Amino acid sequence: MRKWAAKFRVFIAFALVGLLGCVPSPGPVRLAAVDGRLIDRESRHPIAGAQVFQVYRGAGAPGADPHVYHARWTQTDERGAFVFATQIAPSARMWLLKTYGPRYDFYRGDYGFVRGPTTDAVDVELEGSLEQAEQRLMDLQVFCDSSTADDPASVRLREIACTHAQRK
Repeated sequence: MRKWAAKFRVFIAFALVGLLGCVPSPGPVRLAAVDGRLIDRESRHPIAGAQVFQVYRGAGAPGADPHVYHARWTQTDERGAFVFATQIAPSARMWLLKTYGPRYDFYRGDYGFVRGPTTDAVDVELEGSLEQAEQRLMDLQVFCDSSTADDPASVRLREIACTHAQRK
């Protein structure tokens, strides 16, 4: 019986070590501070008053939109600059599960909703174009019609989409 218990303890120890190797972070995840700038692709002028979204997603079912683990948003100033401060990720899912991101998207009425790049850079430059802006505004409807996550950035995006849909 003692031999079996000793082998079981060794097995449990190896299993725990193996599992810890699969966990991205065994504790709180710190989101890095990010400085960014949003400019118009053609004119190279800053885009002021845009709402920039930083989105972290998890793995999803094939063909499905991956679940949002964490998202936050901020607004660009007159120079097109935006900042995301250092923050501890509020979701324990980010501490234990694989996340993808951050991805940087932005919204401004005349540009529509623009999906941006996924990057770990701490200095991000985003570009927007007025080309196909009307199509991107129509694409917002999906955010109003669907049940998106309840994090503050998803709620804000849903508000924007539903407000735009009511104007039509």
